[in-house]
Order: sequence, then structure tokens, then C-alpha cells
Amino acid sequence: MNRNYVTNIDYRYTQQQRRLDELATKYGLKTFRPNYHADGRDCNTVLLYTEDDYTHNRVLDGYKGVLVTYTAEEARRASYHIHDQFVYRDYVCSFENTDCNGRFDLGFANHGSVDLRHFKWPESLEEWLCERIANSNNPSILTAMRDKALEHLWDKLTDVPLNEDEELEKRYLHFPIGTEKEEIWYWFDQKHSKGVYYLLYEREV
Repeated sequence: MNRNYVTNIDYRYTQQQRRLDELATKYGLKTFRPNYHADGRDCNTVLLYTEDDYTHNRVLDGYKGVLVTYTAEEARRASYHIHDQFVYRDYVCSFENTDCNGRFDLGFANHGSVDLRHFKWPESLEEWLCERIANSNNPSILTAMRDKALEHLWDKLTDVPLNEDEELEKRYLHFPIGTEKEEIWYWFDQKHSKGVYYLLYEREV
């Protein structure tokens, strides 16, 4: 079935795209919907950039047909130095509607890693994005942006059940069942600019 026909008649597509735009704005990102896929193969791909990188790439778009431009991967593989002025910058993360087998499915995202069928899917999508921001090595991500994402994830940690040994009873982000609380706290301590002490005792909520 034609993907465009499905998304045009399915309310889930509109909800997903609106939510992605809302989350991008909340965390200082920009959404870009490329048209490089053939209609029948496009899986609602959305690329999320920092605002600086998005602006840079749109300037490069204006160079097409006038100057030679390069993808970030092409620049990395080149045997000679290519100035950043002519190189497209990488996105922070990408979204697509695919199940665990990589097939188009509005009920899932990113090869089934995000389940969009549950009524709390907007929260799941935000957690997914925040984890991508927290783990990204993109140099354009501001400290305040990363901290904001981490603080959202920290708040969600209070809803995750622990056993009597303070180990996870269900998966949380990339941490499997059985992970000790101290290991999770250490991850936050390494990622947040002010550390876990700030999250525990100094942050105003």
C-alpha cells in the first residue's frame, strides 16, 4: 500500500509529526523532513538538528549548482581537508516509522525501539529523544540543552520500580533489568554538567 495514502488518512501520522515538532522546540532542535526516499519506501523520516546545524545546512542548500558540497561522511573519508563551510553537519538523531524488521509501521518507531501503540506514547517519544540528546557527541549541543534532557529523564526515574537490593525491576532507557541504582546515578553524574548531587539536593523542581 502506498505510504503517502496511509499517512494521509491515518490520524496517528498527524499526531506523531505534531509531537515531534513540539519536542524539537522544547529541547532547542529543528525538524527536517527529507525527500530523498521514493514515495513507496519513505518511512516518515524526520531528522532532528541543533538550530545552528540546521541553519548551516540550509545555507549549503543554497550553494547547490554553484559550489561543491559534501556530506559529513564524505568529508571524513576524503584524503584532503574540506573546510566546514562546505560540509553538511550531522543530525542529532533521526525518527522513522519502522518495526523491529525495518518495515513501515505507524505503531512503532526506529526499528521497534519506540512503541507508539500505548496511550502514553507521547511520553515514550520524549524519553527516546532525551536519551539521544544526552548520549549525542554532536559538538553543537549546548550544555543547557543536554542538562534539560537529562533532568527530564531523572524525573522519570522515580517511576521505575526497584527491588529490595535497589536494582531495576524493569528496563529503563538503555539500562537492563537488574541494573543497580548506583550505576544509573553514575551515568547521570557523568552526563549532567552539575552532577547527580545537584539533581538530588540542589535542583528546584
